[in-house]
Amino acid sequence: MPNPPDSTNFSELFQKSSKKLNSEKFYDALNNVSPDLSKYQAECKNINVRSHHDQMAKICEKYLSYLESCEALNNKNFSYDVSKLMNYWLYDKITNIYT
Repeated sequence: MPNPPDSTNFSELFQKSSKKLNSEKFYDALNNVSPDLSKYQAECKNINVRSHHDQMAKICEKYLSYLESCEALNNKNFSYDVSKLMNYWLYDKITNIYT
């Protein structure tokens, strides 16, 4: 099992990814599990969902981590739409939980 990254900073995780495609780097950074996500637990524990609260809270933590650092990421001139990739990632994670 790989060691967890030492940061939740999305830009850092993106840059450290060993993947070649930007979309793969994006998903790789989002899928990394880090102990730093605990700083988002207070906000995410109050999400209102009917079931699978723990799984949805983890998605919430990763999403908030991304939002905190996406400003720096979006200021760069990437050749793809980061918001579309985020939507695909969220759709995939939520669909896998509720199907």
